[in-house]
Amino acid sequence: MARLRADIPSENLEGIHSTLSELRDCLDDVTFQAKTVPLLREAVDKDSSQLVECLLDNNVALNSQLILKATMNASYQILDVFLTHGGDINASINSDTPAALAFSFHDYQLTEWFLAHGADPNRRCYKYTDRTPLSFAFEKAPFAIIELLLRHGASLQHGQVIHYAAMRELDDLLEILQYLLDNHHPLNDIMYQNCGDEYYFHMYSGIGAPIHYAAAKGLLDTVELLVQRGASIETRDPSGQTAADLAERYGHSAVCNFLRQFSTGSNTQDALQFTDAPGRHFRTASPQKVVAETGFRLV
Repeated sequence: MARLRADIPSENLEGIHSTLSELRDCLDDVTFQAKTVPLLREAVDKDSSQLVECLLDNNVALNSQLILKATMNASYQILDVFLTHGGDINASINSDTPAALAFSFHDYQLTEWFLAHGADPNRRCYKYTDRTPLSFAFEKAPFAIIELLLRHGASLQHGQVIHYAAMRELDDLLEILQYLLDNHHPLNDIMYQNCGDEYYFHMYSGIGAPIHYAAAKGLLDTVELLVQRGASIETRDPSGQTAADLAERYGHSAVCNFLRQFSTGSNTQDALQFTDAPGRHFRTASPQKVVAETGFRLV
């Protein structure tokens, strides 16, 4: 490995090839990858497409974290090398994070490149997690990126987009949310409410309606717009909390005071809601029961 380490900075490709061949002959695959993948990471950091290609040609394993790193660096040549060596442009970064397309939004041309090379703006990050590149865009990307994704097949019916738009903290947050409201997105649905088993998989993870997310972040303007457009201040999340409860918990007094002023003084528990049904809230379904009945592994 010392010889290999010495050859990496100078990009002695012939020496690297020779050393990797020797290592493959004397190491099992797990050990070989453990020793060589960090070198591939270094090559990506150096933005050396030749070095990256040499390592991949010698069976050093590619993973989604390396694709992410090249994306953040806007390393077009390295991304091209990854694809020619079988890299999956739609591979999720992990079970909670969509593919690298979601991290290209800082560069319009890079997002175009991803879409031109087969990136799917509707690809979930996990079977039970409807979080897509479009979800990320509605929370963090310029509207021009959102429009670009929509022109390339992104669907507003995927990605729980109104919930992510309610978390948006950029200056245009109201315009983006208004765009979805004008497209008749339901205001009071709990995230994953219409996704079958997916709801139960995430029930303990803090999901709520759009107004819950905005209130928890202290986004008063967003909360005001949601209420103006018909969001219910009485909607309860799976733990029984209203948006005002969350605003109070996280110290957002302006949001809490705004929401409390609409209280009728009646018991908000009187109106039956989606989360009141057996098994949809913490009072009747423990995590252990969810696991036993669905086979899900809580993570």
